[in-house]
Amino acid sequence: MNRRNNTIQFKRKSKIPKTPIIVLAVVVAAALIAVAVFLISHFTKEKEPVIDYGNCTWSTEGFEKISDAKILNESLVVFTDAETGKKGIMKLDGTVTEEAKHDEFSVISDAWRSKKLLAKSTGLSEYLLLVDVETGTVTTRQYHGLTKPENNPYWEEEYKHFSWHDAKGYTGKVKPTDVNLGNGLYPVSCPPADGSRWGYINNQLKLEIILAYEKAMDFSGNIAAVCKGGKWGYINQSGVTVIGFDFESVAELDVMAENMAFSFRNALAPVKKVDKYGIISTSGEAVVNFVFDAILQGENGKYIAKRDGQWGLITVDTQAISANTTTTPAQAATTPAATVSVGYYTVKTSGSHLNLRADANTESTKLGQIPNGASVTVSKAVGGWAYVKYNNLQGWVSSQYLVKSAPPVTSAPAQPSTAPVQTTAASVAATVENSTN
Repeated sequence: MNRRNNTIQFKRKSKIPKTPIIVLAVVVAAALIAVAVFLISHFTKEKEPVIDYGNCTWSTEGFEKISDAKILNESLVVFTDAETGKKGIMKLDGTVTEEAKHDEFSVISDAWRSKKLLAKSTGLSEYLLLVDVETGTVTTRQYHGLTKPENNPYWEEEYKHFSWHDAKGYTGKVKPTDVNLGNGLYPVSCPPADGSRWGYINNQLKLEIILAYEKAMDFSGNIAAVCKGGKWGYINQSGVTVIGFDFESVAELDVMAENMAFSFRNALAPVKKVDKYGIISTSGEAVVNFVFDAILQGENGKYIAKRDGQWGLITVDTQAISANTTTTPAQAATTPAATVSVGYYTVKTSGSHLNLRADANTESTKLGQIPNGASVTVSKAVGGWAYVKYNNLQGWVSSQYLVKSAPPVTSAPAQPSTAPVQTTAASVAATVENSTN
């Protein structure tokens, strides 16, 4: 301000540049908008299902910090924390029961069909700790017992009974009271020295399904997973294949890395095919496409799974699937012939000859062929096979092609065919029809 001629004069204020203010406002507004968009997308974005069926959804919520998951037993899963590398336990539906603070988990057997779950936790105990199977938690109880049974039972082909074996070999016959099995069928194998062959016995320790498989799992309902030719399929309690041998081992998803396949629960089972996992129904139809890197054993429609490197949870609408399910092969494949007894029978095929084999499995030598309509005498039966006499030939046939009949009238019997099957359209059709004989 200057005083000149008694007149007050004010200096004109310099203008503040508008450009920096505008730029600053734009930057702040952009930042606020970005934050708002992030918050809205993070908290309100709806997770889209990756399964194009309408009855399945896929979510990774709650699994963001999990780097691995493996089956511990039929109801528990071991998971690995991605940040610490420590392991914990969750249920099949993803509910955590034991926080990730342990080094590793393992399964040991101190007796036949008896398993114990153990945790190694260097920060908690220098000894292995027992896992409570019911609660899925690690206890303070230390385990100092056996890590494998002193005696194992095997099906002894030489003696035709279930027998005890120790490190040196055969030690005696197993009695039903030794193992106290409930109703049902149980997987058994021959001694390791005789090769890896599995079948099933009943609770009276009688062989019901012959040792024709490389590995066998427990029955779940009327279906069990069995391995043959390096692939897994499913059979019913009559020993009839109800879902073909198209699937691979899921050993990579087992804590102990055992060759295995998952059982059916709620009429669904996760399976592996061409290095991808899907879920099938008891009809063998895929209800979840083979697009996952891993799917664990599930229950009540919940399956812990992995896709594109991220673990999450598949939820299957089991009611919708059940409503659309008709008779399954497992239900339809059981035939009266599967329960044949000693007596007279008639061969009943679609018109082709029935293969007569040296042993009760499809891999054994063909002794000849029996014409459709021929009469045979059954002297014994095991699972889905019957030992028959036809003219001067004796051997095993698939019992599903036998129909009970009256004693045959004495007459000159037809001669069995021992000639090689000719490669014609008719013979190819016959071979396909009797491919399991």
